[in-house]
Amino acid sequence: GVQEVEYPHPLLEPVLRAERQVRWTGASGLRRHFDTREPAGKQHAFVELATELSVLPVAELRAQLAQFVTAHGTSFAELAERDICSWRELRVLRERGAYIGCHTVSHAVLARETQDSLRRELQHARERIHAELETDARHLAYPYGKRDHAGPRELRAAQALGFATAVTSRKGALYAAHAQHCHAWPRVEVTSSFERSPHYLHAILSGLPLLAWNRGRLAISD
Repeated sequence: GVQEVEYPHPLLEPVLRAERQVRWTGASGLRRHFDTREPAGKQHAFVELATELSVLPVAELRAQLAQFVTAHGTSFAELAERDICSWRELRVLRERGAYIGCHTVSHAVLARETQDSLRRELQHARERIHAELETDARHLAYPYGKRDHAGPRELRAAQALGFATAVTSRKGALYAAHAQHCHAWPRVEVTSSFERSPHYLHAILSGLPLLAWNRGRLAISD
């Protein structure tokens, strides 16, 4: 099966897809080579590199990725132009009724950032969206969103910066109690299990398995 990593990074994928071998120089200066001619080699390289990137604060992460993509003949700008919505495309989406929320500047693991970096990630993203789209991004989705990615400090920061709501990726259903915890809302992950089993979908929508998962706690905000 395909091994999963906690923080897969989309900038790794296009390089590994295109290259028959890749070179990597880690933060420690250690140089590594990966044979990526076959799918198994690409998957191995992806897991190794994504795992190494997962422990870095966002400034170091950005530097490592910039070095990696440049060494393989591309750039952030090229990858972004191909794979990411432009501001023009987002304006069209907004004009046609889509709501544009906030997801930070760099998709950082916020719990690993300094207080200043945390504030910049949230505030600058919201300000840029307002400047480009002339709309107030009042709702936030924490990157990754599990308890060790966005804890009490991050929840307090979202509230202090004026976000109306913020969603984690903690498992749970919404209850009236969440009105007092608007910056710790849970989400239900959409998986292929829903398609394979309507009974599983109905069970999840009932909220009972999620309530059991949280040991009877309705709102998890710690």
